[in-house]
Amino acid sequence: MATKYKYSIVLFLILFLLIGCKEEKKSSDTDNKYKFKKEGQIVIITSINDSLSFDIEIADTPYKTALGLMYRNKMAQNESMFFIFEYQRIQNFWMKNTYIPLDILFIDDEFKIVSIFENCMPFSTETIASDMPALYALEINAGLCRKLGVEIGQRVIYKDFR
Repeated sequence: MATKYKYSIVLFLILFLLIGCKEEKKSSDTDNKYKFKKEGQIVIITSINDSLSFDIEIADTPYKTALGLMYRNKMAQNESMFFIFEYQRIQNFWMKNTYIPLDILFIDDEFKIVSIFENCMPFSTETIASDMPALYALEINAGLCRKLGVEIGQRVIYKDFR
């Protein structure tokens, strides 16, 4: 009887360890699925003598555009998501399933910033619409526009590394 009891405990411990390892792998898979992928660079010209640079992940398909930065827990200060839309028009965003507070910059077909929305709140389903027609959008960490002096009217340079 004692031997059966020992085998039951050993079997329970093995199952417990296997289940625990499997859950850890799932978490790691999720982190990798939504990990930042540097695909280009955006340079914002803030003055004649100064500029800012962000590494970008590019959203240029309906799936990538819909997903955006949803389900990501963090983003480095120099990382951003750059959206390329099919048409220049008033663009709409929301923060549903977005864990990171963001500043959203809308950019027209001449690469000029036409709208900025600062400190967009995570998980909000409120519509964020560009004030002017835009062909592009750039999402950066909240507070960076104010901290770095990003303003409407400034120009951007877009570099695609893909």
